[in-house]
Amino acid sequence: MGLLNTRNLRKAKDLLEKNRHKVGDVVEKAGGTLDRVSNGKTTSVTAKASDAAKKYSEGAAPPNRTETPIDGSAVRVMSAEDAKMHQARATEGAAKAVKGAADALTNLLNVATAKVEEQKQARKTEG
Repeated sequence: MGLLNTRNLRKAKDLLEKNRHKVGDVVEKAGGTLDRVSNGKTTSVTAKASDAAKKYSEGAAPPNRTETPIDGSAVRVMSAEDAKMHQARATEGAAKAVKGAADALTNLLNVATAKVEEQKQARKTEG
């Protein structure tokens, strides 16, 4: 059975929702590690993933009430429907960003594995 099947994706989505407040920090740490390992080659991907994950973490639906800031400027209050739509967009963006970071990490690991295999073959032919 493959790693990416419907059951696993459903479990991943449930896990993300239960730990929504942690997603931004985790993706940022993982991105930092990936950037260090890749010598900065993945910075643009990890930055996008980190930004989307932070938005996702902060995407809890706001309460339906009117607030007036100290400076008196108007505040846009979202309806519950708008908040759900905003949350769905944030969830989708975070999922795409996390997938992009995972793809970048997979690519990096594949390149590293290929280099290790090349070195093993070179040692075999030398010895």
